[in-house]
Amino acid sequence: MGKTSAEMRSVHKPRPAFTLVELLVVIAIIGLLVALLLPAVQAAREAARRTQCMNHLKQLTLAMIGHETTHRFYPTGGWSPFFTADPERGFDHEQPGGWCFSLLPFIEEQVLRDLGAGKTGAQRDQELVQRDSTPISIFNCPSRRPAAVFANGRNFTPRNSIRSDVHARSDYAMNVGDTFQYEHWCFHFAPFDYQEADTKGDSWVRRDFFSGISYCGSTVKSRQVKDGLTHTYAIGERYLDKSHYTDGMVRSDDVPMFAGFQNDLYRSTFFDPDISQPSVEAVLLPQRDQPGLDLNEHFGSAHAAGCYISMCDGSVQLVPYDIDGNIHKARGNRSDGAAVR
Repeated sequence: MGKTSAEMRSVHKPRPAFTLVELLVVIAIIGLLVALLLPAVQAAREAARRTQCMNHLKQLTLAMIGHETTHRFYPTGGWSPFFTADPERGFDHEQPGGWCFSLLPFIEEQVLRDLGAGKTGAQRDQELVQRDSTPISIFNCPSRRPAAVFANGRNFTPRNSIRSDVHARSDYAMNVGDTFQYEHWCFHFAPFDYQEADTKGDSWVRRDFFSGISYCGSTVKSRQVKDGLTHTYAIGERYLDKSHYTDGMVRSDDVPMFAGFQNDLYRSTFFDPDISQPSVEAVLLPQRDQPGLDLNEHFGSAHAAGCYISMCDGSVQLVPYDIDGNIHKARGNRSDGAAVR
C-alpha cells in the first residue's frame, strides 16, 4: 500500500539547523575548555622538563664521582678559554680543556673524546671542530634550549685549533667556590701555550685562590671537601641572558663546552653581607633567566622557582632564588667550616 503525500512529507521533513547563537555558544565553550586545559598541559610539560633536567645533573654528578674514583681527583678546569680540549693531554693540569671534556669517558662518550688523537695538521683541526660542534643532550636543560649547535657569535678561535662556525654548549657549570671575579685569577697565571705549560708543570696552579671543587688546573680530591660531600655544591644550572640563548653573543656563552676554564663552565657563590649597597652583579645569589640582564658568575635557570644544583654526594636539589646568601656561600666553599643543611 503506497504512502500518502502527507506521510511522505512527514518522512522527508528537514531537521532544524544550529542557529548562529547556538554555534557561537559551542565555540565559546570549546575555547573556555582549551583555556582551562592549556595551562595544565604546559605545567605538566614543564614538570617533565624539570625532572629531565634533574636527571641530567644526577648523571653528570655520578660521572664526576666516577672520575674522582678513577683518577683520584675531580675533573680539572683546564687552562683558560683561549684553548679547547686536547685528547692527548690526559686529565690533570696538563689538560687545556675543562670538566665537560674530562667527563666524556664516564658518560659513554669515549669515541668523542678521542677525536683528533694521533692526528696532525688539518685533519686534527677538523676532528676537533667536529667534536666541539657535537651536542650531547645531557649537557642541556630542556626548559632552556635543546641539545643543538649554536652560533659562534663572538668569533672564538682557540690557540690550539681553528675556528668553528658553531659550538655545542653546556647549560651546567661546576662549583668554583665563593671567589669573586674568578676568571681574573686564572688569566694571569694559566699557560699561554704548550711550551709554557710543559715548562711550568703545575707550579702555575693557584690552589689558594679557589674554594670550590674545580678550577683552572685543579686536582681537588674528595677528602679535601672537609665540610662534607652532602653539604657542598658540585654541578648546577647556570644563569643565561634569555635574549641570547642561541646567538653566542654574551661573554658567558661564547665558547664550546670543551674549552678551558671560564664563566661559561664555572659559577661562584660569592656573598658579602657587609656590602652596604649590594648589587645583583656583586652578590651572586641564583637568578632566573631574564632578557637583557647579562650576569656572568651566577648560578640560575629558566625554571620559575629556582635552579637545580647537585651536591658532591650525588644528590640534586632545587635551590630557591631567595636562598639565604650565607647558606649559598657556605655550600660553595668546600672547607670553610660553615657547612649548613
